[in-house]
Amino acid sequence: MSEFIGLTVITVRLKKETKDNIAKSFLGDAKSKKSKDDYGRDAAFYRELGIDPPEELESGAQKSQGNSFKVSEGDLETIESPAMFRLDSLVFFVAGEKEGSTIYLDIDYKASVKETVREIELKINKLSKKSKDVVK
Repeated sequence: MSEFIGLTVITVRLKKETKDNIAKSFLGDAKSKKSKDDYGRDAAFYRELGIDPPEELESGAQKSQGNSFKVSEGDLETIESPAMFRLDSLVFFVAGEKEGSTIYLDIDYKASVKETVREIELKINKLSKKSKDVVK
């Protein structure tokens, strides 16, 4: 019987509001929704002060050219989901740039996880120790 290791998978996706703005811009009515900056100010606020509004407030959905969009960190949400992986399917892990790590599985699949390489190593060692204790 294979042993399993519990890890937290990290998924990053567009926020619903961002998806809605993109969809509206494809339908042509993105300008009807007032866009606001990080401080909650819309284009009208800047015009009242006699200042040209930032470009992203003028365009509604932050549309640049054609059908491409500028997506910032604020447009994304991170989802953490618990997952179980067969221990014998783990090929190797790589530390993440800022935090967590990426695990590579023997089925040509990789996943970003919250745990660091050291935390994964400790979990594996703990499982291995339990297996040896059961065999004794």
